[in-house]
Amino acid sequence: MSTTTTRGVVGAMMLAALVTMTGCAGDSPTAPSTSPVLPNDSGSLGVTPKHTFAEVPIADAEVFAIEFIKLYGSFSPANPDPGRTWMSTWRSLAMSEVSERAETEFDRMWGWTWDQQAQAQDVLPTGPAQIGASFGTVTVRVPARRYVLGLLAQRVADGHWENLHFEVVVGPRRLGDANSDLAVYRVEMRGA
Repeated sequence: MSTTTTRGVVGAMMLAALVTMTGCAGDSPTAPSTSPVLPNDSGSLGVTPKHTFAEVPIADAEVFAIEFIKLYGSFSPANPDPGRTWMSTWRSLAMSEVSERAETEFDRMWGWTWDQQAQAQDVLPTGPAQIGASFGTVTVRVPARRYVLGLLAQRVADGHWENLHFEVVVGPRRLGDANSDLAVYRVEMRGA
């Protein structure tokens, strides 16, 4: 590269730097400022947050779950068609997945009543429920007890109380619809 070409390039660079510096000196017009538009501003574009779930009232979910466990935790093999009788007491309160799972696990859940010739009844909460809410459902954990009585018992006093723990997930029957009835999405029943 020749000296003349190098001087030309350096001169052009100096001229570009000078033009840039004078343009930033404050004598050029400023760019229009844009303030951020927040959702609560009156100048908002009307952006509405989209909800992917419905809020479930916690108190309603707790009462609903307790009523459900009273039915779900009671069973007698002496009833006519005991499986259908048991499921008919609570099926309308639950999603179909809960019924399908109960049918699959029926023998595991209630086989002991035939073996012991006993019935389980009178499910009652024994303490405050623990509540957790997330994604449009409410999880209700309820300590409870039920009375186990032999089928051939002569007196009610011949039975005994059994401690249980229930975990019931409650949400709207129609997903995302806070105005729909409540339904049980999942239930776990465990001994103490």
